[in-house]
Amino acid sequence: MNRKEIIELILSRYVIVFGGRYSRGKSLSITALLYFAYLFHGRKNILSNMPFNLYQNDISYYPLTNTNQFDNLPSKTNVVMDEMQLDLNAKNSTSVKSKYISLFSRDVAKLDDRIIGSIQFFDTLEKVMGLILELVIIPEYINKYSRDTKEDNIKRLAEKDFKIKWDIWDRRDNERYELKFNAYPFIFMYNTKYKTMPLFINHKEYLEKLKKQEYELYEGKKEYELSLRNDMFYNGLKEIGKINIRW
Repeated sequence: MNRKEIIELILSRYVIVFGGRYSRGKSLSITALLYFAYLFHGRKNILSNMPFNLYQNDISYYPLTNTNQFDNLPSKTNVVMDEMQLDLNAKNSTSVKSKYISLFSRDVAKLDDRIIGSIQFFDTLEKVMGLILELVIIPEYINKYSRDTKEDNIKRLAEKDFKIKWDIWDRRDNERYELKFNAYPFIFMYNTKYKTMPLFINHKEYLEKLKKQEYELYEGKKEYELSLRNDMFYNGLKEIGKINIRW
């Protein structure tokens, strides 16, 4: 398969996760994939727990801040969940807090949505999410400038060298592919210093299970928690475009 065919294959899958250790280029890879989705398929809606700016006037960005948003997902939307282990941890797989996963696992194909995420260790991923995961991508920078992450990033930026290799496992057909490209243009389209917060838990099934005292506690903190996440998202959005490589 040529490069375009591989990208088209990736974009045809509904649940895609980038995996691997810290500073491997996972968030950068998500950014690139969002741009490919716009370029190849004109996908213009992004619901995300981290901010992006793909510098296209017709793209709409919405902050993903709470689990109630999964009760009524919009159609034809790229749903981005960076650091998925914060919200989809295997330890909580039987908890009602995780029941929103069944909603988007059921609706993602019907709505023509995409779930695009990142995680460091796949054994921490919630069981249902692991079952619906269709495509795994392990990114790796091709050239290494230093074993020290800070020094490596400084030299990489100076060289404009963000050549990256995606090792791709298509779980649906059990096929493996490889894609190489220079992701340098995409480093200015997201905020590498942004720290993703866990989603605020407020989906319908969870709220229905709360006891009166628990619900009152939820009502008391709801406005603050949602406002905090929204402010973080839009403040992070303002920082995009600066030289903000992590060091």
